[in-house]
Amino acid sequence: MDIAVICAAGRSGRTIVSKAVSRGHEVTAFIRPSDSDSNFVPEVRIEMRDLFELDREKLRRFDAAVDCFGVWDDSLAELHIKSVRHLCGCLSGEKTRLVIVGGAGSLYTDTEHKRRFHEELSFPTDMKVISEAQARSFDELIKYRDVRWTYVCPNGIYDYDSLPADRYVIAGEEIVKNNIGELPIHSVSYGNLANAVIFLLETGDAVNKRVSVYDVVT
Repeated sequence: MDIAVICAAGRSGRTIVSKAVSRGHEVTAFIRPSDSDSNFVPEVRIEMRDLFELDREKLRRFDAAVDCFGVWDDSLAELHIKSVRHLCGCLSGEKTRLVIVGGAGSLYTDTEHKRRFHEELSFPTDMKVISEAQARSFDELIKYRDVRWTYVCPNGIYDYDSLPADRYVIAGEEIVKNNIGELPIHSVSYGNLANAVIFLLETGDAVNKRVSVYDVVT
């Protein structure tokens, strides 16, 4: 497959680029001019272009585009919604798949799907604004029925420092709880979330669905 990774200079982007290359895919890493490209393997094509500079002609030639956009400054939180609108505008009616790496805060904590993880009292205060914006970006995404999107997020903690477990699970839209209702109880390594993204692209699964991923520790 010919895969574009957008905002590829961050931790998620670099990990997904690496996994895609290791699986034999052709990969183009879109990074901003201010980002360093020194850690990409030679097989990766690098293009200096901001997400909001991408257009239909630039993206339609790929089999898939993986969006790793993220900001951590609360004052910029609305960019999560704007980035989804922009990419969906580029890919509406196109065959190119759009995979968005999202946040666990957008997942539901009840079977009726009325309450989200970021609304729980236990959710980290310093992440609430960004997570609420990510949840609204998902609400924006599902409006685009003519885009072949998939929303992938951690089912719990997104752990950069842990090594990928031997197994991972691709779950649904609800945070997994234990038998006394505590949450979250899982985490996922960056490596296994990247594995899940590439698996979904290779199999064609989960088009127009949101899924979550967690590691199985044995």
